[in-house]
Amino acid sequence: MIPGPRRGPQEHREVHRVPVRLLVLSGAGSVAPGQTRDLSLEGFFLAMDAPPPLASILPVSLTLPDDPAPLNVSARVTRLTPGGAGFRFVDLRPEQRKRLRRVVGELTAAEGTRSAVMAAQAEASEGQALEGPKATELLDQAIESGAEVTIIPADRPERHAARLVARHDDGSIELRLAEPGVVVAGESMLVLLTLKFVSWSFDARARSVRGARLLVPPAIVLHCSERRSTDRVQVAADTELVLPRPWVPGADLRWAVCERSPGGLSFRADPVACALVPGTPMEGAALHSLQGAIEPLEAAVVKHLTLVEPPDGPPWLKIGLAHGVRRRPPAHSHNEGPPSGRFSALAGKVADIMTDAWHRIVGPGEEDETAFRPVSFPNRRGEEVVGLLNCTPPDEPRLVAPLVLLFPGYGHRKERLSGLCTTLLDGFARLGHPVAVLRIDGTNNLGQSAKDPGCAIDGLHTRNYTISGAVDDLLGALDWARTNPWFEPSDVIVVSTSFGSVAARHALARRDAAGVGLWVSYMGAPDAQDAILHVSGHVDILGNHRAGILNGPITLAGCMVDADRFCEDAVGIGAATLDDSRRDLAAIDADVVWIVGEHDAWMDPRRVDDVMSVAAKGSRQVVHFDGGHLPASGAVAAQHFQAIASRIHRWLHDVPLTARPPLTSRLEAAAAPEWARVRRQDVGDRTGFWRSYLLGDDNLGFDVLALAQPYRDFVADQVDRL
Repeated sequence: MIPGPRRGPQEHREVHRVPVRLLVLSGAGSVAPGQTRDLSLEGFFLAMDAPPPLASILPVSLTLPDDPAPLNVSARVTRLTPGGAGFRFVDLRPEQRKRLRRVVGELTAAEGTRSAVMAAQAEASEGQALEGPKATELLDQAIESGAEVTIIPADRPERHAARLVARHDDGSIELRLAEPGVVVAGESMLVLLTLKFVSWSFDARARSVRGARLLVPPAIVLHCSERRSTDRVQVAADTELVLPRPWVPGADLRWAVCERSPGGLSFRADPVACALVPGTPMEGAALHSLQGAIEPLEAAVVKHLTLVEPPDGPPWLKIGLAHGVRRRPPAHSHNEGPPSGRFSALAGKVADIMTDAWHRIVGPGEEDETAFRPVSFPNRRGEEVVGLLNCTPPDEPRLVAPLVLLFPGYGHRKERLSGLCTTLLDGFARLGHPVAVLRIDGTNNLGQSAKDPGCAIDGLHTRNYTISGAVDDLLGALDWARTNPWFEPSDVIVVSTSFGSVAARHALARRDAAGVGLWVSYMGAPDAQDAILHVSGHVDILGNHRAGILNGPITLAGCMVDADRFCEDAVGIGAATLDDSRRDLAAIDADVVWIVGEHDAWMDPRRVDDVMSVAAKGSRQVVHFDGGHLPASGAVAAQHFQAIASRIHRWLHDVPLTARPPLTSRLEAAAAPEWARVRRQDVGDRTGFWRSYLLGDDNLGFDVLALAQPYRDFVADQVDRL
């Protein structure tokens, strides 16, 4: 994007602080005014004393900033609260949607993140903050590690990346901006920092800016902006945490409980007398009320301690407790991926040549191995799921064989897993073992499976993607596997990739998925909230959802999704948070192998260890590959596929696949006919295609630039210069 003219901070202030004013006309003709910033392309929330009835459709007049004419639309009441009502727009016309986009782009870009963080800071008033030497110590740790931060100017809807560089003798902090010139001297900003699994923030003012060098005053207070998509609730004053001491009758340990959330709580303790440390088990702990109610806590363990030093009282210790799941350490296997280095690469090429010669001498025919059968079947919602079925041997009627179901991630399609499919078929055929491999496209995902109305247009395929929809796809595939005419599954193995592991985890925790014996999560997301945070550029859409902030449509890994629909679904089915992941892993009886990349910046291996340590019936093993989230080359991908296939074969037959993986040329030849089936055809009217693609028409186009105030300023400046 070409930057607009640089403006001082005061020039931006009024633009972003103008609220959206809405006048809702009731059926009787009276006017109920209100104002809100909670506005998206789908609807809004309006604070009002006497909201209209649920499901009623009313005319709405919106007075938009910098728009002289009111926007008159219709909206349905979809939610009632004591403070107002939520409305969803009904049948917006394209020109109305375009006018809304111009406003929503400004109000939600950075304000959502800033509002969520400020709300977290307000929650932190009871001790979730660091001051003085403690704040300095944490910042020094962050500077030593070269931590990346996000800067949000106070009065502009922008985010900018930077890195902590140094702390000078006077305490001032030096940052290095990723893009010079995005901050001006004297400007106020919010700085977001993540260190050791915890998010912190502090307010700052740019003391000086020289190119990419930014200097800010010492951070007096660091606020803990802990990410949660489930609310912490205050507990009644008469609730106590009780830990029995059987050897001293009548002398149970008791502490006052502060607040609770699903899977955890915090309580107050004397900092002098308390002997608890992180990791202390609290077997037998229970919540007691004065009314006599007792709630036992399963597998309670101390997670963290925070010293609270209020200005008007004695210090006390706030202790965080996790409960609800039992733990056991998972088995770890390191560096099972391909070796790195020039010598290893050369040795790999020599081995590939030898493998190719071996294939030519004794290998099975490629045509028979890679023959695929297009299949389709309904998911649990009755929507069509399209897949490809490969079997070896390919022509045996009603083959009895283990099924390997390859399940796609968000923004993935079945053809991407052709290499793993070919590796499985080659390896099993070489040892004379049958296998069936099914790959599917998810609904409301890339590929050939069903899309919701309005989502079949390029660029909108994933707009209505939800975790529950992906769960129904997987369960539908398992249903079809039991009744299909081509094979009978002797065992069922599921392999999920990337974000698809969230839906796979939630599906396999259900009783009707009990037939699955092994689940392999390849570079899988341990929980939805943290994965989206990393992929989106540190936008916590689930945290925003919890705070009542609408996210609107966002782009994740190059694919657009309705973030509000996604969050409502994920929270509603209990598949959003790390607590949800722990609960699901405890319910999965299948053996689980989780493959992580040691340099994967999108999936946090500490969270993988967390969920895989939950006690369950099946075995748990974490396998470390030397690499990132995506293979660095075709040869590396082939090594990954071979490692996965070998583990599946060992699980089935107690013997790993010892041969080297197929050559990349072999994998490419097997994938070519699959991609040829789905390759996009000629668009025909090229002029019309590019006009729609660039300008939008009824769809999102590159006119999204018009949502950015700097770009609009730049265009206005160019017009003036004409």
